Amino acid sequence: MKAGLLITIGTIVVLGAMVVFWAIGVSNTYNKKLVTGKAAQLNSEVVFDNTWKTIKGQAGVTEEYKAAFKEIYVDIMNARYANDSTSGKETLMKWVQESNPTFDSGLYLKLMNTIEGSRNSFTMEQKKLIDIDRELKSMKVTFPQSWVLRNKADLDIKLVTSAKTEEAFKSGQENDGINPFEKKK
Repeated sequence: MKAGLLITIGTIVVLGAMVVFWAIGVSNTYNKKLVTGKAAQLNSEVVFDNTWKTIKGQAGVTEEYKAAFKEIYVDIMNARYANDSTSGKETLMKWVQESNPTFDSGLYLKLMNTIEGSRNSFTMEQKKLIDIDRELKSMKVTFPQSWVLRNKADLDIKLVTSAKTEEAFKSGQENDGINPFEKKK
């Protein structure tokens, strides 16, 4: 009888210890994912900041190049043809035959690629953040983990979208389409 009681008590202690260690493991896993989520939120902010600083910097260089080219081109053309006594048709033919400065659109292409690449990187960071939040919420609602995690804090994620996007999802409609050349009023 004593042996049976000791075996029963031992089994209960071992099972209790297994449950405690399981609960600790579940809690630790949740805490690690929560820390990962907070780091992903910070990383998303850094990517967003870098995106706009890079785009603004490249756009500034592009605009400066455009203004400088215009100034140089106008000066060259004025100097070249200011004292020219030929007729308009002859001047045009000279202009076509001569070697003239050309505007390099490569800066615009680079800016366009930077915008696309940076926005895609930022979108990926936001998706990672959403996925980590999904994992944490799934853990909190899945039995039996929900017993251990019910009082754990949620990940407070901040997603960056636009007023236009929020309005489209609120109304369920988006009728304007996308016009990349739309001027702000």
